[in-house]
Amino acid sequence: MSKFLIYVSKDKDATRVGGTDSVRAAMQESAPLEMGMKTFSYDGIQVACSGKVSVHLDESQGLLFILTGYFRRAGASVTYSDDAKNLQPLFDELNEPLKSDFEGCFSLVVCHLPSLTVSLVTDRFGTHPLYYSLDQRHVAVSSGKYLLFPWLDELSVPSRALTDTFWLGFTRAPESMISGIAKVKDNCLLKITGDGAEETCLKRCPLVMKPEEDLDFDSTVSSIEAALEDEFVTLGKKVERVAVLLSGGVDSSILAAYASKHFADCVAFSCEIEGFDNPELKRAQYVAEKLGLKHHVVRLNLDDLGGIFSEVVVMLEGPSRHINNIVVRRIFQEIRGFDAIIGGDGADALFGTRTNRTIVNIEKKIKRIDRIPALLKSCIAMLLRGVGFRKHKHLEKILTNDIEYLISNLFTIDYTEQEIAVARKLGASTFSDIPLGTYQSSGLVGKSIEANFSLFLRAMLERNTRLSYDTDIPIYYPFLTESMFEVSRRLPYTHRFDKAENAKPALREICRRMIDSSVIEWPKIGFETPEKTWMTHQLKSYLDRVLMNEGEIAKVLDCQLSSDDVAVVEASNRIIWWLITLDASLRDAVTQAGKWKHHRALAGSGKGQRLQEQIVE
Repeated sequence: MSKFLIYVSKDKDATRVGGTDSVRAAMQESAPLEMGMKTFSYDGIQVACSGKVSVHLDESQGLLFILTGYFRRAGASVTYSDDAKNLQPLFDELNEPLKSDFEGCFSLVVCHLPSLTVSLVTDRFGTHPLYYSLDQRHVAVSSGKYLLFPWLDELSVPSRALTDTFWLGFTRAPESMISGIAKVKDNCLLKITGDGAEETCLKRCPLVMKPEEDLDFDSTVSSIEAALEDEFVTLGKKVERVAVLLSGGVDSSILAAYASKHFADCVAFSCEIEGFDNPELKRAQYVAEKLGLKHHVVRLNLDDLGGIFSEVVVMLEGPSRHINNIVVRRIFQEIRGFDAIIGGDGADALFGTRTNRTIVNIEKKIKRIDRIPALLKSCIAMLLRGVGFRKHKHLEKILTNDIEYLISNLFTIDYTEQEIAVARKLGASTFSDIPLGTYQSSGLVGKSIEANFSLFLRAMLERNTRLSYDTDIPIYYPFLTESMFEVSRRLPYTHRFDKAENAKPALREICRRMIDSSVIEWPKIGFETPEKTWMTHQLKSYLDRVLMNEGEIAKVLDCQLSSDDVAVVEASNRIIWWLITLDASLRDAVTQAGKWKHHRALAGSGKGQRLQEQIVE
């Protein structure tokens, strides 16, 4: 399991728990013994890591590199590197190498040893999150926020974190689920010096739309095919045995076709749920058979749901967006011994999704409404008060030309007014603050695509990384390369939807060529699970803790659900998942925080050292 923890002491005489013992103890708590642990110590810097974390010391420049994942310079037709040593030439060539644009899935920490300055770099989508805590005496950086609990004074949850997890299913940087622990923004360079943390570079979004309305459709298809071919050829230089996540939809079917073409040792993975007839599984089986691809169908047994749910909560370290994370985790449990996992995430956002169509329709409505006199608009607004909550809110925002709300509403989770009231009681507030002003596309379709990446897709990518942590197998996303971005930037709306309003016509054409027409004729279903049944039966014990006010929501958030709140929750699907994952993650956090609080209470008495030794043993 790839994890790391870095501790930089600014005060060598500080009595606060820290240094080598706490770093080793914190790592040992979360990293299994069989994965091993590597340690590094230099003056005031202590490093511990496990799994496939690459550490490289450049003594000539006084730099220490800690890398997880894989990277390459954006647009470079070379293999990805997972070796921190390959970063050194960039520092020889460039004045500010960390401000370069990289692609891949990675996090990077660079320590300047003489000054004890720490630079933190994340990839474009935050697939490998970085967390840090700092005060006048220390800086601690880690791949997971629980690793920073030894330096946490008290456990509390920021209001914005509750708001984000309720509406989005993840917490947006710089917040984390725990006050005092910050998260590095996606596609960002953050420098921590003796004076504090400074965000020195928030890099340009790779998806600034510049559509070419006269772009030929066949040329678009050929460009995507060429980009996929190049990516698989390049990947083939680095890996031999690959696992493909196959849902049976257009995107995953295309990648399965390319993988079967380029890798002799290739296995497709899908999931079968006990007692649930999933049409997508039949589609996946059809595609695998057509391609002559070995297909491993993982079975999810209902008796295992509770255990897998607990794993999901611990690995994600907070509430998540979808109950289908249980299915994703079950698949990753079975993927072992491969060099790479191939996922189809990103294709919708790049080449056509319903949100593109929705925002175009909204844009048309806004243009019509702009021609209506202000007095008439006021009358229309009064008449709208008689319609349902959701529709009234939506039409009201169109009348007021509230683009920020209209775009964010495409990617936030849909709740009833009563569910929102329950969440507000717990501390969540109305969703706001999308960085609309920083989006660099001029048109609404472009802005909606940038929002898709920042408000939805990045949650899925981080989810994949976390739920596959213990495989130590990198996940590659062939649709998320610079070559694909270049095609998408130039794509006109007419190439995102055909005349029949079918999304992704270019990908559908590639799928037809590589497999057959029947695959593209299947109606889109999505990733379905029997969520209501699971939450009211197999996961009922977790729900009961919440509804009976016996869980950590009642203790940590100091909130009691009333009988009216309970009635709202029991009639819901969406809010149940948020509540039980919130409560379970808080329970895990309380356990971790309590352990280190006890540790600090013993520090200085001699017992603290013995406790650390017991943890490490």
